[in-house]
Amino acid sequence: MFGTGGASSTFRQKADTKMKTTGTNRRLWLPTIVLMFSSTTALTPSANATADDAYQTFDEAWGVGVVFYNARNFESARKPFEAALKLATTDDQKLKIYEALIPCYRLQQTTDEMTTAVEYVLKNSKRDSSKSLTRRGYLSFMYQRGKIAELAERHEKVLQKDPNDFVALYLLSEIYSRAKPDPKRAAELIQRLNTVAPPAKDDPLAILKQAELARQLILAQDYQKGADLYEKLAGQDEKLAGYYLKEAALAYVKLKQDEKAMQLADKAVAAGADPRNEQLAHYWYRQLGEFYLDHNKPAEAIPLLKKAIETTKIEGYRKDCQAKLDEAERRSKS
Repeated sequence: MFGTGGASSTFRQKADTKMKTTGTNRRLWLPTIVLMFSSTTALTPSANATADDAYQTFDEAWGVGVVFYNARNFESARKPFEAALKLATTDDQKLKIYEALIPCYRLQQTTDEMTTAVEYVLKNSKRDSSKSLTRRGYLSFMYQRGKIAELAERHEKVLQKDPNDFVALYLLSEIYSRAKPDPKRAAELIQRLNTVAPPAKDDPLAILKQAELARQLILAQDYQKGADLYEKLAGQDEKLAGYYLKEAALAYVKLKQDEKAMQLADKAVAAGADPRNEQLAHYWYRQLGEFYLDHNKPAEAIPLLKKAIETTKIEGYRKDCQAKLDEAERRSKS
C-alpha cells in the first residue's frame, strides 16, 4: 500500500468524488512501496485543474494516484500516475511510477505500455526481488495474451545486435526455462546473464539462480556440468544439500557412473530430505528409494519408500510406492 501522509481533506475529496464514477476494483499483486509526504506537502489540486486532472506538480499527481491505487481502483490510478511520470524529475521518481503503473496496465489487452513499464523497472531497479516478481508477472501477462513467441523473437533480435543486453537476457532466460521450454538455450543464456550481471554475494536468490542453471543443464542432457554444479551447491546451502546431492546422484546414473552416483546418494540421505514442502519431500524419498532398489540395495530402499508413502496424499503415488516397497521387502528377504 502507498502512504499519503498529511493529505488534505480537499485532496481526498477530489479523489473520492472521481472514485464514485469509476468501475469495480480487481485484486492484483501490489508492490510494497511506501510514500510519506510531509505535512507541508501541497496535495490539494490546483485551482486551474480540469476534470481531466491537469496536475501542476509531481506530488499532486502522485498523491491522487495513490488514493485510487490503495483503494485498488487501478483504472482511475493510471491517469494521475501517467501525469506524475511526465512531471518526474529524478530516476527514482520514474522508477516508483513505473512500478505503480504495472498493476494498472495489467487491466489492458494491449501490451506496449506494460512492456515500457516493465523494461524500465528491469533496467533501473536495484532490488533483485522486485525484478524477479516483475518478470514473473510480465511473462504471465504476455502468456495470457498469446504473446510469448512474439516476445521471444523480439528479444532474440535484440541479442543479435547486443549479445549482452541485460533485459533481453533476463527475460529470455526465463522464457526458455518455463514459458517456451528450450533447456539448451536457457542454460546458455543463464550463463551469459551471470557474466553480464554477476549475482551479488549477499543476494539471497544467488544459489537459487545457480540451481536453475543446473536444472536446465540436466534437461539439456549436459549431465556432467549439471552434476558438478549441483554438487557444488550442496556445499553452499546446507538446508537444501540433500536435494542437490540427490539431483547430482541421478545425473551420474545418466552418465553410467554408478559408483559416483552411489556415493552421492549416500551423502544425500545423510543430509536429509527436501524441506521445502511435503510433496517435494515425497519426490526426494521416492527417487532415492527407487535408486537404491534399482542398484540392488533393497534394505536401504525400504525406509525411504515408507517415508515416500507417508508424505503424499495422492492415491496413485501411494500405490506406486507401495508396489516398490513390497518388491524391496521381498528382495531383502531372499
